Amino acid sequence: MAKDRPYESVGDIDGWSGPTKADIRSQKQHDQIAQAAQATADRLLASGYRPSYAALVHTEALLRRLEEYPPPELMHWRLRLFCGHMVDLAAHPGHKTIQAAFTSARDCPECGAVSQVIVAALPLGIRANPRAKATRPIPTPRVKSEVEKLREENARLREDLARLRVELPG
Repeated sequence: MAKDRPYESVGDIDGWSGPTKADIRSQKQHDQIAQAAQATADRLLASGYRPSYAALVHTEALLRRLEEYPPPELMHWRLRLFCGHMVDLAAHPGHKTIQAAFTSARDCPECGAVSQVIVAALPLGIRANPRAKATRPIPTPRVKSEVEKLREENARLREDLARLRVELPG
């Protein structure tokens, strides 16, 4: 995804006068998909299906990485939900569309409505992530190997210095 691509803005966040026919269709379709997904999950669990140990470990590692290394900046959005309420939320700045940032629906913290389709969205701007201040950059394999080389060179230079101090009394 191009870094200079603009953020998606959807609908009229301030001039909203209730859900349109398209919004009603979207909410109905979202509810049907959610019900079908829940029925599938229920059926799998009832049949005794359990995710593999490797899948659980992989998922745990992904979640831990997100917790340990949150992005330094977040894109803040104002969203209007199907229920009519507006919420301000933040997402990773690499997510340029509503679908990428929030999927298609959110629970409403104001009225408690569950899984409300986003009917309008306005990107507000990128701000610093307060959770990221105390974190360190993610060490890449290249950085790790460079650090290891520098540590080896440091140890070699210290040995040379100690040898020179012995050879050249002073």
